[in-house]
Amino acid sequence: MDQAVQSRVYPASRRPAFWKEQLRFWRSLISACVLRKGRLRSVLLLSSPSFVRALAWRHYVDPRAQYRPVPLSDLAQGYLAQLRQQGIVSVDRSFADLADYIRDRYFAAEYELAPDSPLRANGLIVSRPVSFSDQRLHEVLFDPEICAIVCNYYGRQAYYRDNPTVHKEHAAASSRPLISGVFHSDSYRQISFMLLLSDLTEHDTHMEFASGSHDARQPSYDRTQIDQDAVTREFKIVHVVGKKGTLFLFDTEGLHRGSYHQNTGREIFHVNMTTGTWPFTNDRYDRLETIFPDPQAVPEHVRNFVAGAVK
Repeated sequence: MDQAVQSRVYPASRRPAFWKEQLRFWRSLISACVLRKGRLRSVLLLSSPSFVRALAWRHYVDPRAQYRPVPLSDLAQGYLAQLRQQGIVSVDRSFADLADYIRDRYFAAEYELAPDSPLRANGLIVSRPVSFSDQRLHEVLFDPEICAIVCNYYGRQAYYRDNPTVHKEHAAASSRPLISGVFHSDSYRQISFMLLLSDLTEHDTHMEFASGSHDARQPSYDRTQIDQDAVTREFKIVHVVGKKGTLFLFDTEGLHRGSYHQNTGREIFHVNMTTGTWPFTNDRYDRLETIFPDPQAVPEHVRNFVAGAVK
């Protein structure tokens, strides 16, 4: 986004005083070092002074000069162009049969959250990671051309950040919306796949994406600094809705939020990718053969998507 738009979306009035920003950073850093060692990397990448985040961006995000793009079909080139321009693209291919499989397989009663789960208060009914070794899911997760679109978008190898996850939620009147209900950025060009597992309209709980807000690094990843009303004024808002089996790819550097509508639900299959900014965080696999029966038959750029998942 250009400077004028940025100044309206991130107004100076919402920016904390320099000393407060520094104090918050050092407190978080000390806390991460002493109490929560696993959070140290997150603090450094998300809350550091601007010049540190700029260095991290150049290291993790900027395209690599030696990267050789994976050849794409004309249709996939169109998807890549739209992803670059708008930050989000819907793949013109129905995965309805896969959606039915996921719902039947992973929304069974035994996978529902316990009645006393804290996530129930947020309206979640099912929220669980699933295994990369489920061959049926490879139709999306390891489609050579879809994976190539992501790698070419980055200009470097992409990796899965975590296991794919299935979500089933219902926004009841008593539900407390998640913090993702405000426009925010997930940082460092994390890309997500989102597969709709049932029909979704603008009147249902869904995600909204500010088209074009992804084109440069956000000045801050602190969502409290964003003027929420300014986002809807400055950008075209894309409603991530459609028929069952619709697949979206989007760059979460762009501003997005959950739009929660009471007494409606949403069912999605979701997974995140980075260029290595965030290490793999979920289940580990003993070897590639656990995921691919014949790894050598899979294109190298596809195999590498799970490099961080193998022990």
